[in-house]
Amino acid sequence: MKNEQHKLLHKFEEMEIEQKIVEIVESSIDRQKDKLTDFEFYSILYIKARANFILRNFEEAKKIISQIEKWALDHNIELLVKSKVLEANCCTITGQLVEAQKNFEEIFTKYPEIKEFPFYTNIIINYGHTFFYQGKIIDANSQYIKALTVAKERNLRQDKIKNSLALTYIQLGNYAKAIKLLEEVIKEKERMNDFQGWTIAKVNLGSICSYYGDFQRANENIDVAIKFAEEKLFMRELAGAHSAKGLVLLKEKKVLKAQQHLEKAKSILEQINVKDILPEVLVRLGFIFFLLGEYERVETIIDTIEKIAEEQKSTLFLVWSICLETMVKFEKDQDKSALKQIDKVLDISLEFNIIPAFIQASILALYIYAAIEDIEQVNKISIRTLKVVKEKEIKIVQIQLYIILSFINLILNDYNTLMNYYNNLLKLNEENLYPDDIKKLNCFVEHRRKTGNSVGIDNEIRNVLIDFLQRISPWF
Repeated sequence: MKNEQHKLLHKFEEMEIEQKIVEIVESSIDRQKDKLTDFEFYSILYIKARANFILRNFEEAKKIISQIEKWALDHNIELLVKSKVLEANCCTITGQLVEAQKNFEEIFTKYPEIKEFPFYTNIIINYGHTFFYQGKIIDANSQYIKALTVAKERNLRQDKIKNSLALTYIQLGNYAKAIKLLEEVIKEKERMNDFQGWTIAKVNLGSICSYYGDFQRANENIDVAIKFAEEKLFMRELAGAHSAKGLVLLKEKKVLKAQQHLEKAKSILEQINVKDILPEVLVRLGFIFFLLGEYERVETIIDTIEKIAEEQKSTLFLVWSICLETMVKFEKDQDKSALKQIDKVLDISLEFNIIPAFIQASILALYIYAAIEDIEQVNKISIRTLKVVKEKEIKIVQIQLYIILSFINLILNDYNTLMNYYNNLLKLNEENLYPDDIKKLNCFVEHRRKTGNSVGIDNEIRNVLIDFLQRISPWF
């Protein structure tokens, strides 16, 4: 019987047409029904549940899991935990993130013996995913580091953990660490012929390159990933690649081309019923429709994101919908009172420790206030945001804010404060990020030194500031 299970597991891992797995499992159960022990029977049922999970038949997977759990509760803790982890993963991938998080916390609390299980690192990684998709990047980073530490101690595979960890470093602005991890992952995936993981790593590497402004390398990595995912029918990975491509094109200001890729990502995710990354795609589409002046389409996107936010109890998604709604209302009415909504967003994000949402809303607010020439408000929000990101040690955003505050204090003609931010920028920016922007800043600072003021170049400084805010926005 053991050989039969090994064969099934091998087929489960290797076969490209997952539907066959369900058929093989059902056939195996039918053929050997009378010969199977209870443990063997429920172990094969678990394989069937996993196959349905891969096929996106999440409700069917949950039904099978429920059947397994009733037996395993009194007979086999390891199989019980495996089933509960799979159940939690169903919640994660369908966007029920708070429920998934609670399920994992229950596993950690009720079953301390999981530390001895061979799949302990996978439990930690998947627990980390629940935080990542809620936008709690610092918590996710902590779990991934924990998983990597355990994997190293036990000499286990580390590629998937490194890939997830790299994503958190991207969000936290530590690009050097992210690139190092992803380059290691790509080599490991090639060596193992794990081309699904290779595809994901190539997309992530391309995304980092776009943050650096290296669009050629970004497009090369993502284009290869799209082509490969299409050939292999890696649908979730294909959607992620199109979403990443859309963001790169937005950063290049190729709005209509970006829209095409984001529409493809949206269509694929809806077809395969995956909601964990759908709101990110929707908010970028909503931003494109905003840029194109198609406000009714933005409002439709807002409604969809709000429904998903309610379903998933996601504060991050709610923040995104409020930001889009604020932009549309302000653009339609040109009324600054509409921007008070963003103040609420900032408070909510901090209250729930959703730092990416706080940063995204802050950058959006800075962009809007700069566009309407309310420099005092830009200054106020920048100082508040800088305080938060310094506490959280988010280096990339500190660098961004030092650049922004340097521009602001040039306009405000506050030389001492300007030089304080400017010198902090030069000390912190060891990786030489944003070289073109800093070159412009250097010219403005030199002009201020020579003339004693910024008269005559205020508008130029403001335009450079607005351009910079556009480029660091997660939606551009």
